[in-house]
Amino acid sequence: MIAREARQALALQRFREANPQLLDEVRALAPHEQDQQIEWTFEDAAQEQGLEPWELALQLIAQSPE
Repeated sequence: MIAREARQALALQRFREANPQLLDEVRALAPHEQDQQIEWTFEDAAQEQGLEPWELALQLIAQSPE
């Protein structure tokens, strides 16, 4: 089983890979602000799908061979 922090990091990485336009939008921000904006967008995406963020994280990491 993957630790909670590792699951979240993997899910956010997969989310970044699936949303390259988001990376372009936040590129001008400081690194910490980029991470924060991506996490907020991830949470919004989960809500739009009727999911909790942890549920979306599980869906994204379930696609991973890890």
